Amino acid sequence: ELLGNAVDAHLAVVNNHMNDIMKKMTSWGAILFGAALITGIYGMNFEYMPELRWHYGYFIALGWMLVLTVGLYTWFKRKGWL
Repeated sequence: ELLGNAVDAHLAVVNNHMNDIMKKMTSWGAILFGAALITGIYGMNFEYMPELRWHYGYFIALGWMLVLTVGLYTWFKRKGWL
């Protein structure tokens, strides 16, 4: 019975550690997905996107990617996932 309890305790510790790793992986995936989504939309070669004709449209898209990435990073960091 003592050995069974020790094994159960070890499995609980391993599962908690794996949950922490999964939180980190999910957080990084969400952070990278935000920038990839914006990049994917602008890479679709739409004919009628007003942002494509703007003089600073490229920099605005890069700015949104930066804002989204930094915002998600700080949000996940405050939640304790990173």
